[in-house]
Amino acid sequence: MPQHPIKTLLREHAEIMAEAGGLRQMVQRLTVEGEAAVADALPLFAAFAEMMATKLELHRQKEDQVFFPAIEAVIGQFGPTSVMRIEHQQIHAQGVLLRQTLYELNEIQHPAIEAGAAKLRALAATGGSAATLRQAGEEITDLLNSHFGKEEHILFPMAHNLLDGVTLEEIASRFEEMDIAGV
Repeated sequence: MPQHPIKTLLREHAEIMAEAGGLRQMVQRLTVEGEAAVADALPLFAAFAEMMATKLELHRQKEDQVFFPAIEAVIGQFGPTSVMRIEHQQIHAQGVLLRQTLYELNEIQHPAIEAGAAKLRALAATGGSAATLRQAGEEITDLLNSHFGKEEHILFPMAHNLLDGVTLEEIASRFEEMDIAGV
């Protein structure tokens, strides 16, 4: 039998937040060291961006496509699940900003770009910098922390009380299928 779906979601939260811990540490370094920390930050931010595009995206799909609809079948579409969907969009937008910032910073460091001083000046004007990277990291970790806290303290206990055993088993099976299929 598949793992209880709320336990699955809680496990995924813990895994994602463990990765966010490294991001928070790098955000602190960027705050203190500024541009000097960018070279060390790029691989960590790139790995986090990849995790957002894969593991976090699969987690969002499980909630948006399976878990939330089961709750909405009982309480309707207005309420905590609509708030969670909005927050999913906000988190996704921060992931897009992070990937764009990484792209811009990598373009700056690419040797073929060195001759393009105009592009470098334009990039600096649009915020492809340690400050933008730091801000994106802060926004993402703050959003994840707040979002997961709401789910863990409000939505999951509510779902545990609202959803019957058969529904929870169906959700767990769907989660398992999604894990096998991946993003």
